[in-house]
Amino acid sequence: MSTLLHPTRRANRTATPSSVVSAIAWHALLKTADKEAVRDDLEAGETHRIDLAVSGSIDGESFEQSISAILSVGHDSQRASSATPDVNCIVAAILAKLNTATREAILRDLPEQFAAAGCTLPDVPAGITEAATAMLVRLRAKKTTNVRGSVSCKYRLADLAEANEPSLSIVG
Repeated sequence: MSTLLHPTRRANRTATPSSVVSAIAWHALLKTADKEAVRDDLEAGETHRIDLAVSGSIDGESFEQSISAILSVGHDSQRASSATPDVNCIVAAILAKLNTATREAILRDLPEQFAAAGCTLPDVPAGITEAATAMLVRLRAKKTTNVRGSVSCKYRLADLAEANEPSLSIVG
């Protein structure tokens, strides 16, 4: 949903609907911010009060908008997760434990059996499946990842005439 920027009053209004002007202006600001914002420049735990005025024209259609906002940067934290090693590495580790003849037979025969059975692996005794499941549980590795604090922005849009504090003006 695009919040309408306030079109300025003109005698000769063009046929461009204000919703289109608004969508274009917000997307131009979004794309510019995506390229110009440097997340590393924000300090964890900071809060900033912003009063901003945006005005300009798009295809000759003037617009203006006042924005009051509070930008908050959360604190960095750590996230715990766990994962099983890559399947290719697990199979390779198992195959490496076998003698050469057995390893070559498995590498040759198992893909053929799989294809012949309609892309289904051959049946395995339940005890072996349970043992493999238990082994995979023991192979899960726990790791901690550093996570940047989230950036949030609470804002309110108002007419420029309503803005009662000094503002930064971005002119298109």
